[in-house]
Amino acid sequence: MNLKSANATLSDADRERILKRDNYQCRFCGSDKNLDIHHRDGKSYSKKGSDSNNEDHNLITLCHQCHLKLHAQQKKPSQEVAKRNENILKYYQKGMSYRAIGNMFHLSHTQVMNIIHDLKQEAV
Repeated sequence: MNLKSANATLSDADRERILKRDNYQCRFCGSDKNLDIHHRDGKSYSKKGSDSNNEDHNLITLCHQCHLKLHAQQKKPSQEVAKRNENILKYYQKGMSYRAIGNMFHLSHTQVMNIIHDLKQEAV
């Protein structure tokens, strides 16, 4: 198992806690190699000493390859991503499975699940 320190803003204790929570595996593909900790909010820094973006719900274990793919996907124009996410939520609300939605949008079922989770959090 290769555990690399991908983010200097995350303490070793926080990193270890997230890796342990995620069973030392990428949450997208299940790999246990070259693991990174990803900030779901896209911010690897804290504002004025706040660690609010280092809370467990904002951190996820990804292998380096999935982490790169995710960041490449996040660089798409925000309008395009917002429309895609809106459609994902519509299909989910119609009862379609995460896997079926993922197949439609070329995403893993875990990515779809995370998108829906984030959209629900934004609605609160």
